[in-house]
Amino acid sequence: MFLGIDLGSTFFKVELVGAGGARLGSGAATVPYLAAGSGRMEEIPVDEAESALARAVRDALSGAGVSCRRLAAIGITSQAQTFTVRAPSGAAKRPFLSWRDSRIGAESPALDLPDFGRHTSFPRCSPALTVAKVAQLQRESGR
Repeated sequence: MFLGIDLGSTFFKVELVGAGGARLGSGAATVPYLAAGSGRMEEIPVDEAESALARAVRDALSGAGVSCRRLAAIGITSQAQTFTVRAPSGAAKRPFLSWRDSRIGAESPALDLPDFGRHTSFPRCSPALTVAKVAQLQRESGR
């Protein structure tokens, strides 16, 4: 059995598939963005995201009456460029920053990296890329 996980921008979706390709179970959970009034709508609380994914996985497995020990493999797709930063202990230092976040704008020092396209699959750095967001976070933290 295989578990497919789609970490989408709106829902986390999970499908349990048998060896013959038969759909055995499914689960879904809404992506828990921070409240719109917070001004940080493109951020996803890590604990809530982990709980939402766990619920979707449990629903897919329990719907089929299957234990996770019977899984042969897990496949995961994700939101492009969505990330968090974790401390050495593994604890998240901030919420997930969604690829949809547009607060960086033209501020990131990574936007000025020379020859960016020679080293990546992108012709130039964009504010939507993780590297631009990480560089801006480093600048804001004084590093």
